[in-house]
Amino acid sequence: KAGTTLSFDINANWDVKSFKGTKNLVVTTTSAFGGANPNFGLSFIGVGAFCLIAGIFFAVKHIVKPRKLAERKYLKYKEE
Repeated sequence: KAGTTLSFDINANWDVKSFKGTKNLVVTTTSAFGGANPNFGLSFIGVGAFCLIAGIFFAVKHIVKPRKLAERKYLKYKEE
């Protein structure tokens, strides 16, 4: 919420002055999917659904018409 006071305790566990580095703290809001952008979470769900559908398709294809292991017509490495 706007107007909320936040306080943080920051420990100096790693020295950053030796290489002229800095330490920063970023405070942001998150959506229901964990990110600030709700489309990012929806894209993960979309890609996951696509992978699930593709997996089901290939599983059904393998069950209906399985390929024999090392069948010669699929091996075109050395043509005789």
